[in-house]
Amino acid sequence: MELHANLTQGSKVIKQLAYEDRNDLNRKQTSATIKARALRARTHNYRYKLHEELHYGKGISDPKPDFDGLPHLKHHKYA
Repeated sequence: MELHANLTQGSKVIKQLAYEDRNDLNRKQTSATIKARALRARTHNYRYKLHEELHYGKGISDPKPDFDGLPHLKHHKYA
């Protein structure tokens, strides 16, 4: 329109412009997707860190007591 050129519907120029518009739109959508993935990853890592602090800060990973002196506990897997 800026050049006052007469372009017919279905011409190569019109097809090329439509192609470029589609590419721009796809690129923007992909960018938004990448941003969304990064946000989800940061949120996941943050929640995992909170979970780790909550559960492993309470001594769960401390050494287990010695149950050798208690014969009735030897057949349990957790002993």
